[in-house]
Formats: sequence, C-alpha cells, structure tokens
Amino acid sequence: YGGLAHTMPLFCIALFIYGLANMSIPGSSSFVGEILILTGIFDHNTTTAVFATIGMFLGGIYAMLFYNRICYGNIQNIYLKIYYDLTYREFLIHLILIANIFLLGLYPKIFESCLHEDVSKILIHIDFSYFY
Repeated sequence: YGGLAHTMPLFCIALFIYGLANMSIPGSSSFVGEILILTGIFDHNTTTAVFATIGMFLGGIYAMLFYNRICYGNIQNIYLKIYYDLTYREFLIHLILIANIFLLGLYPKIFESCLHEDVSKILIHIDFSYFY
C-alpha cells in the first residue's frame, strides 16, 4: 500500500510519531529504555553493546523506510480511496498513547520508582560471575 497521507493524514501523523518513538528519539519512552540498556551493556560487554547500537540504527532506518513507503508511496490499490481517516474515538486513543510515550520519556521516574524494589529483589538471586 502507499499514499495513505492523501486519504488518512491524521493516521499518518500518528504513525510518524510512533516511528520516531521506535527510533528512540530523546523525549520518548523508548529512548530512556535504550539508554539504560546500552549503558548497562557497555559496562559489562562492549562487543554486545556495539551490536545493539548497530541494531538500533538499522531499526531506525527500517522505521523511516516503512513510513515513507506506506504514507508517501504511489497509491497502488484502488480500494484505498474508500478508506477514511481516524474517527474521534480512534483519535483520542492515539492521543492517549502518544501522551504516554512522551510522559514516560520526559519523566521516567514514574515507572522506575515502581520497578526499582522488584528489580532489586530479582538481582539478589542472579549469579553475575556466570556472565564474566
């Protein structure tokens, strides 16, 4: 499919924001997760961290190619013209999801404070000498 930006502009805007969040732009929830994972991996295994970083860049390239082909490609299917943009309910759902992406990206302590105690209990039982 291609050319959805002509028939579904609100959906394409939401898809673009989801793609940026998938690429871990600063301010998104996935950026916080990627930074925490990469800093933890760099402390223990640099080779794995390099491969994880390469995978992150390849994922970003894929997200932008996907968005470009879906939203701005040539309209190849005649049935695309019968589709319509987001309804009010769908728009509100996307708005809530996007707000959560940026809320957790700008203030990750909301989520980290809930997980800190549980993760600490799990880490007590892990034998880290196995990984070295």
